[in-house]
Amino acid sequence: MPTTSSDKQLLLIGASRGLGFALAEEYLKRGWHVVATERDSATSKLHDLLRAAQGRLEIATVDITYSPGCRAAGASCIETVRHAVRQCRHRYS
Repeated sequence: MPTTSSDKQLLLIGASRGLGFALAEEYLKRGWHVVATERDSATSKLHDLLRAAQGRLEIATVDITYSPGCRAAGASCIETVRHAVRQCRHRYS
């Protein structure tokens, strides 16, 4: 299970229901920042969790069968990783 931390981040693919949703919920309880994906933007339990997550949950709509959507999500993930690397460099310099 994840440890409690406010500066840990998780990218979770397929989090609108089932195991993915349960993992998102658990990591948020432990203080992690979660970027969770779902196939469509219809309101799901994930959106209920968003309201309670105090800014630690981001929801991205990604349909892996739709190529342009995957490219956009990939670009967003790359920028998130770049931001995390910059934070690490600043923290440990």
